[in-house]
Amino acid sequence: MVQKKFKVIIVGGSVAGLTLANLLQNLGIDFIVLEAYNDVAPQLGASIGLYPHGLRILDQIGCYEDISRLASPFSNITARNEDGDTLFSFDIGKLITERHGYGVLFLSRQQLLRVLFKHIQNKSVVHTNQRVAKIEHTSRGVKVYAQSGSVFEGDIVVGADGVHSKVRSEMWRLGNEASPGRFPEKIWREMRTEYKCVFGISKSPGDVGATNVSFTHKKNRTIAVMAGHENRLFWFLFVRLDKPHYGTDIPRFEKAAALEYIREEARDMITPNLSLGEVFENSETWDATMVPHHAFEDWSWGRMFLLGDSAQKFHILTGQGGESAIESAAVFADNIAIMLRESKGNPNTDQISRAFANTHAVRFGRVKSLIGATIAIQRLFAWETPVYKLIDKYIIRHVDPHPVVNVLSKQMVAAHRSHLLPAPERPHEIPYDDELAISSHKRTISKAVAIIGYLGLVF
Repeated sequence: MVQKKFKVIIVGGSVAGLTLANLLQNLGIDFIVLEAYNDVAPQLGASIGLYPHGLRILDQIGCYEDISRLASPFSNITARNEDGDTLFSFDIGKLITERHGYGVLFLSRQQLLRVLFKHIQNKSVVHTNQRVAKIEHTSRGVKVYAQSGSVFEGDIVVGADGVHSKVRSEMWRLGNEASPGRFPEKIWREMRTEYKCVFGISKSPGDVGATNVSFTHKKNRTIAVMAGHENRLFWFLFVRLDKPHYGTDIPRFEKAAALEYIREEARDMITPNLSLGEVFENSETWDATMVPHHAFEDWSWGRMFLLGDSAQKFHILTGQGGESAIESAAVFADNIAIMLRESKGNPNTDQISRAFANTHAVRFGRVKSLIGATIAIQRLFAWETPVYKLIDKYIIRHVDPHPVVNVLSKQMVAAHRSHLLPAPERPHEIPYDDELAISSHKRTISKAVAIIGYLGLVF
């Protein structure tokens, strides 16, 4: 009897899902991707920021050169008040590139997905219009039933299907059927939302600058605008909710309501000569969403594993969500490859559970820490307290750029990559932790500088 080849079913053609697909491809592991929509790279008006530590992984899977042609590294970050007066400004893009081998790039989510899909060699493994209806465990693996009527069989299922993950809901259902109370209802109520967001892509009508990142800070509001290729602007308006909402109580943010906020803030200045209203008038696409932030404690059960937004949700101000999903995909792919090597391609349930647990053990602490740092940045920029306003308006401007980049560097060098794929050879001044002989190498920084330096996570 010929042993069947181990197969990973990836649900969701997301950044997490397609990154994992490319990693598995490079590691020689069989997979398929199930995408609910008819296009793996729809235009949803969303953009994404890519940092050096994420680009290092994308370089490992051969995608970096294509990505770099679609975006220029940013050079400057500037924050202003609603009248356009400068609060602080740092020219730190070049320093980041010199230290870490890559710049910070901004492009549309659609562009990134197209690159990731392009690098999947066998396009037939990506199945569109396959929205998941149900998942079953079998004696030898899993079955995924799609609403189309198709049935897909494999050894494990990875839920890369976003914050409203069907894989997660099926994991909870099956876990509770097997062991009542395994996933109590309260875990969903722990997802917290403090902000909502209007976001879009516009043709640039003014002087943001081709490689600049601009923020507008005011009470309970933050505007972020990033310059992209071909005279495009990626923009966001963050609005603080009257009170935090949790789980199923999180309300929808409809576009009609979002328009009212755009009208209210239309005169807020992005630069001294460009307002939010002018940016919005030149929109090519835009949308609105609530912005939850949370990391679920459990990322797996049985033969099911959660990846990206299905397991962790970042406030989107800092762009760390996509970055974190890329990191998690790399760690997960390595653990699956190691498991297959040790089991000679035929792992049992315990070995699968151990690979899942090892991924969670490596990633969870870093994910939770970065989620906390991200919402802290939002609170600072929206002047939630008088102390935050004081720091933002009068103290940060006096900080030297190097301590700011030091904090960002500390986060970058601690990042995870694939250890089974070759590390890219690009010159950089500061080694990543995995390049050091002693991975526990410590870097110290004063608490005062660290607090202010958190703004380094914002780009």
